Amino acid sequence: MPASADPMHYGHKAVMDEGERILGEPVTLVVVRNPFKPAGLFSHEERIQIARLYLPEPRVILSATDDDTIRRALHESKRIVRGWRSEETEVEDEAIMLRYGLTDWRSKVVYIHKGDPSSASLKELVAGGKFEEACLISLPEVVEMVRRKLAEAVVIG
Repeated sequence: MPASADPMHYGHKAVMDEGERILGEPVTLVVVRNPFKPAGLFSHEERIQIARLYLPEPRVILSATDDDTIRRALHESKRIVRGWRSEETEVEDEAIMLRYGLTDWRSKVVYIHKGDPSSASLKELVAGGKFEEACLISLPEVVEMVRRKLAEAVVIG
């Protein structure tokens, strides 16, 4: 399952769990740099660290920061599990898959419809001081990490 996971939240985990249930095999999280999104709040290493909070060993988390690694991961995957939020999801996925030369992507992608939590909505809740609501879609320690990062961004910015 490729995801920028900036940061990971319960929605990512639910999509992975449902993908495993449907496919009958483990789903690997591939934390990627999405070429269509800005740099993000967390570094790539921090995203991996946060994902580990949701996916303890032996669940597999791969890191893909360069185009070659992302291309290889997409091409070598038997199936690609993706969360579905709206029609925009498929449009974005098509752009990403074609960028990496995966022309048969529609036959590989399994979309999981799992509601609307997103990393962006998590950041918006925390920025608005809605910590209890944020804890409904993310681990409390991740909510705190987001709060600290946003506070740092305000001080630096």
